[in-house]
Amino acid sequence: GYFYFDKDLARGPGFSSGVEFCDVMTPSGQLVHVKKGTRSSTTSHLMTQALQSAYQSKVYPEFKRACVALLDKQGVPAAMRKPYE
Repeated sequence: GYFYFDKDLARGPGFSSGVEFCDVMTPSGQLVHVKKGTRSSTTSHLMTQALQSAYQSKVYPEFKRACVALLDKQGVPAAMRKPYE
């Protein structure tokens, strides 16, 4: 099934606030970012969230470990987690 991560934050080094690494994970392991609204500020926040999540996942091992911990907490199967470990 799908896994819901809205408001589950992961932190990279040097960041005082966390980043939602995704809002929903699909059964195929895709990370989906979702925001409700039509204002440009909402769209901007959505893009920033997606970019920060992708960037920190590539650059900071600590952020990636925090994401894997969230996946573990939700009980995401190992086969779905593998690309993010």
